Amino acid sequence: MEARLTEEMEWRKQLELDLSAAQAALKKDKEAFQVAEREMKKKNMELNSLQTECQQGRTRIKSLTQVKGEKAILEEKMAQLERAYSRLEIELEQVKAEGRVKDAQRGNNIQVEHFQQQADRLRGELDSVQLAYNKLRDELASERHAISELQNKLSTSVQEKISAEGERGRLEMEVQRLNKQLKNQRDQLQSPQEALTAHKQHLQTEERGSPVRTREGSSDQLFNLKLELSQVQAKLDREREQSSQHQLTLQAQLSETQGHIKSQDSVLSQRAEEARQMKQDLQRAQSLFTSAERELRYEKEKNMDIKKHNTLLEQEKLKLCAELKQVQTKLIQAEQSIQSQVSECSRQHSKIRELELELARTTSNRSATSGLQEELQAERARLITADKKVVELQQQLKSAQHMLRLEEARAGENSRLERDSRDLSDALSALRAQQHEEHIARSDTAVYTGTMQSDIVTTIGIRSCWSRGRRSCSSR
Repeated sequence: MEARLTEEMEWRKQLELDLSAAQAALKKDKEAFQVAEREMKKKNMELNSLQTECQQGRTRIKSLTQVKGEKAILEEKMAQLERAYSRLEIELEQVKAEGRVKDAQRGNNIQVEHFQQQADRLRGELDSVQLAYNKLRDELASERHAISELQNKLSTSVQEKISAEGERGRLEMEVQRLNKQLKNQRDQLQSPQEALTAHKQHLQTEERGSPVRTREGSSDQLFNLKLELSQVQAKLDREREQSSQHQLTLQAQLSETQGHIKSQDSVLSQRAEEARQMKQDLQRAQSLFTSAERELRYEKEKNMDIKKHNTLLEQEKLKLCAELKQVQTKLIQAEQSIQSQVSECSRQHSKIRELELELARTTSNRSATSGLQEELQAERARLITADKKVVELQQQLKSAQHMLRLEEARAGENSRLERDSRDLSDALSALRAQQHEEHIARSDTAVYTGTMQSDIVTTIGIRSCWSRGRRSCSSR
């Protein structure tokens, strides 16, 4: 009997050692699960940030495709404008060759106004577009060519104006010269008239002094003077007519030159206004060109950043896959350890049953039975704690499995998001189904733990009743 009790004591000590080892292993597994849970939370946050960044990248790609479409439309419109502009240049050259400058200028003004309207509309569209680098360069070259042509026209008109002003000065000098000639002729005509009047006065005085003597001589002289005076008067009339005709021709030439100068001034002012407008258009085009270059550089930098970000996302994805594999291996190891601990607990249950049987056999010795009962109660308490720990480990295992499934689903969701964002709803529905299953599993585990606790309480009550009955029997 004593040898049997010593064997039972040794066996119980061995059981205690096994239970302590199992508790230490369970504690280690619990710490490992906590570390895995923290890592999973961290990975979930990283996955959320990666999803948001992927969404931003897709929106950027959509905006880039829209900008490319707008660029193609603008390129087509710019090609049409270039063809229209070249056609206008050809028509303008033909009109110049035919000599119809005025009609060509009117038609050209209409076409230029139409072209300016189209250019203004295109400028409004160019403000919203970011990739118009090459076409703006062509527009700048064409506008520079037009400005050079306008400058040539302006220089020719300036030369014509200078020549017209020289002609005007020459005509004014001619008019002054003719006025001087008229004045001289008038002076010359006044001198014989004055001499004639003086001679008449002299004759009158002589007639008063000797009227009979000088009447015949004075009549001859008077006739001669009248004849000379009539000749001078006729000559003066002819010169007056010639000078008036010449003055009229000079005035006509002067008015014609003034009209020509005015028309040249108007043409010159119109061409200067066109040159100023073309310079303003050139400045606007240059500003648009610089803004387009800035936008192009900005888009290139943005594309480089997106590429770098995508490479970083790929690297993070590979890291997440590697970490997920590590977590899976850890979970497999934890499941194996829990299974071994469950088998160990089942062995301990069988040993406790054997101890109870042995305790029932050793009813003859009270001290032995009381010691065995105390040990049995201690073993029962240890068994209850071990069962609780096993239940906790099972719950932790289920939660870790659920987190692993969530992690796998999220990793799959991330890969599906990179292929197509439309699979997100399916992944969310799958996650919701998994959450529902997890909720059901948790409720089942709660029911199972409740039943287990009730079974343990009933077994403890039965055992306590049995021990009381056995004590009463022994006391009898």
